[in-house]
Amino acid sequence: MSLYEELVAAGATLAHHESDLYVLSTPTARDIIARHALASTFIGHDDGRVWHDVPFAYDPFWAETPRLRLAL
Repeated sequence: MSLYEELVAAGATLAHHESDLYVLSTPTARDIIARHALASTFIGHDDGRVWHDVPFAYDPFWAETPRLRLAL
């Protein structure tokens, strides 16, 4: 299960910008993130709460983005 899938299953509050996944900081979210990836934290401008930023972890972005082919 991917980080994104596990956070969704746990009911975490999520947001994103393109491929970057933002996760509201909770004990459950922190435990899940610690098992999967490194994340930075930031204070949300809108809500003043602590969020985690996990680069490239928003799965739907990758599902919707066409794959690039390299010409060799």
